[in-house]
Amino acid sequence: MQAESTKKSYLLRASQLIAKAKNEYGHKHLTALQISQWLIANQNSFSKATWRQYRASVIYDFNQQILADASDQEITTAIAMLQQTTPTKDRPAVRFTSSQKQKKISDDDLIRLLDYFNNKSSRHGLATQAWLLAGLWTGLRPCEWQNAEINPANALQILNAKATNGPGRVKT
Repeated sequence: MQAESTKKSYLLRASQLIAKAKNEYGHKHLTALQISQWLIANQNSFSKATWRQYRASVIYDFNQQILADASDQEITTAIAMLQQTTPTKDRPAVRFTSSQKQKKISDDDLIRLLDYFNNKSSRHGLATQAWLLAGLWTGLRPCEWQNAEINPANALQILNAKATNGPGRVKT
């Protein structure tokens, strides 16, 4: 059974995907079959996880439409088409996701920041430098410092910031 938040997420994602398909087809009305064909045709630009999420979202949306109008055979065919399509084994040729974003500060930018705070009189310059370097050395996200503490074993203990579904893990 799906959580209410999952259902809402699926419906939102499906509406975004359908809007994108309509935009690519000149904002005309698309049938469930056309939407499924569009999603399958664009499958190579998604990672496996993204494909599974998108497919599940559209299938959930289509199932909701079936509940409203059980006589629509085309939606049933569109669902079957999506369910029979498996994710590609290769990585997407072109990625339009956050995977292209840089996940760390470049060495040049780090040097520029440290030089800036060394050459300027700043009330928080030294603390900023220490915080920036400590983050690089420990791998902590900036928001994780708020709950960081030294435990009795003299180890840095933090609550993982990626605690979106239930309790977060404590890293030491």
